[in-house]
Amino acid sequence: MAIFGRVLGEKVRQTVGFTGKIDPTSNDDYMKSLKSCSDFSAELKKVYLKLKDMKTITSEFAVASKKLLQTPLPVAYEGTAASSGSNVASIVTVGGGAFDAETMTGSNTNVGAALESEVLVPLKKWLDTFKSVDASVKPVEDLRLEVDSRRHTVADLSAQVDKLRSKLNSGADAKVEAKMEDTIKTLQHKEAKLTLTMDKFTESSEQLKQNLNKLIETAANTKYYLMVTFKEQGKAYQAACDAIGDVPAPSESHGLSKLDISDAPASPAEVSSEETKALESPVPGSPVAADD
Repeated sequence: MAIFGRVLGEKVRQTVGFTGKIDPTSNDDYMKSLKSCSDFSAELKKVYLKLKDMKTITSEFAVASKKLLQTPLPVAYEGTAASSGSNVASIVTVGGGAFDAETMTGSNTNVGAALESEVLVPLKKWLDTFKSVDASVKPVEDLRLEVDSRRHTVADLSAQVDKLRSKLNSGADAKVEAKMEDTIKTLQHKEAKLTLTMDKFTESSEQLKQNLNKLIETAANTKYYLMVTFKEQGKAYQAACDAIGDVPAPSESHGLSKLDISDAPASPAEVSSEETKALESPVPGSPVAADD
């Protein structure tokens, strides 16, 4: 509890800037590195989540495409009012007889596994490691604040010893001498604790910096992971193209212009209404107008 109070008090003191003659122990080295890793982590996480979505969507797209390619094309039927329609064209699927369904889905499965092991796993490892390193910063910062708090304590006690010694040199009594001896003992005790805390801080901050450097060094591998992603995706799409086979582009007569269809014919009710209007006489009260 006493250490918590030290840390909290020193944090407030440094926040408001009342540090006196004691300059705060610098944390620029690891805090700036942490900020750099944090900014990178935010962008990497976006890509990681998009990659997971893409892996799922690509797999679902391959399955849906396979099903569509195995679906029969619509066919035209002809018939009379008295007979049911008769098939005038043989039934063929969208993919045709040459479509290789196993190649399409099999290749996508292999690519999905490659993306998982070669890209998603290492990216997740980096993100998880950064999360762990980020969480380790607070204990290091608490030690730094404790060090500075103890530095203030040692500085205050040293000033008291100097003041008491000055009084002794001026001919003070034994009471002052006894108080100075007690203060010196307290000072030595606090100096030992300061040394111990500084050693802990030095060790912890060095470990933190080493961990941050590992993150910084391995972040450069991201370029490779992105290359693998696009390469594996290219394999999946190329395998799908091979499974479908070479297909010529639609001719002009069978392209989008073929879908420029005319309006549907009028319904019987609409036709009847138009015929009635055509038979109406333009002269009001005429026999033609009255005749229904």
